[in-house]
Amino acid sequence: MDKISILLGVLMLILFLFPIVYVLIQQKAKETRTKKLLSQAALENNIKLDSIEIIGHLSLGLDSTTKKLVVIEFKDPVKTRIIDLKEIQELKINKRFESYMQGESRKEKIIHLSLEFISKNPAQITEIAFYDEEELDSTDAAISLNNARRWDEILQKNMAY
Repeated sequence: MDKISILLGVLMLILFLFPIVYVLIQQKAKETRTKKLLSQAALENNIKLDSIEIIGHLSLGLDSTTKKLVVIEFKDPVKTRIIDLKEIQELKINKRFESYMQGESRKEKIIHLSLEFISKNPAQITEIAFYDEEELDSTDAAISLNNARRWDEILQKNMAY
């Protein structure tokens, strides 16, 4: 083969791979910054995180010993909350639907999905939004529903009744 053909092939390969590698590096850096922010919030509140998950606009960390949940929502501005599971009476998945017609049949799609924490003090309800069609830059509603169900199960096991 001609040296120019080989050089041109290698150059084309680099040109096609560069954007993919760049995005992967940026994503890893963002994940590292997010974990650092989550760990910093936990350290400030004397919490040792057992479980950490980053879900798009939302980062969750759980300390199963002290029964506290660290929540960081990447809105404008970044919102950090500590939820004491010992103070929660009930936890449930909250879904809002919108109906639409597809041909002859009526269908429903999720427009808002969240975990709702109802405090032992009845006046206080805290919500963690996993999906909101209008406000959040969320992934698919079905993926968000699976994430919400998984965290609902994890938190239900850690709640003190």
